[in-house]
Amino acid sequence: MKPFYALLFSLIFLLLLIFLALIISPLDGVTGSPHPDFKGMMISAGNTDQQVHTKWLGYLFALGVLAVFMSVLFIANRKYGKVTGMGKWLGIFAILYTFVFSLMIFSNWDYVNSSDNRFIGQMPKPTAWMIYVIWLFPFFITIVYVLKFNDWVISPEEEKELSDFLEGK
Repeated sequence: MKPFYALLFSLIFLLLLIFLALIISPLDGVTGSPHPDFKGMMISAGNTDQQVHTKWLGYLFALGVLAVFMSVLFIANRKYGKVTGMGKWLGIFAILYTFVFSLMIFSNWDYVNSSDNRFIGQMPKPTAWMIYVIWLFPFFITIVYVLKFNDWVISPEEEKELSDFLEGK
């Protein structure tokens, strides 16, 4: 799939999710109820963010945002109308990042609904996924980018050609 089509599909997917969120009837008591002691203050109705459709719409929206992000990276990675050798690494990055992001989300859902609140490295499980695993992905893709910059972005020959062109003006 061409990166522009992936971007278009991702944006349409996000718009459909927004439309779906607009037509789904709101949960009862989302706006809360009046506080018995303080006039004008409302009391929350409970943990509305853990409702089934709210969880899944949020998760799917986050996946749509990731798809937009990855599509833009693929578009930016084009050279002479084709995705460069970094495309393979971006594809691997996209799949692994989406997988680990999903594990973090499912871990959070499980953490909220269970009494097993173990900590990993002094952090709750969902936070540990984010701090110890997810932040590594941009680091690794940056390292690959730096190491392969001359092959994928601008080679020394292309840099010389650009320099000669600019000197001629």
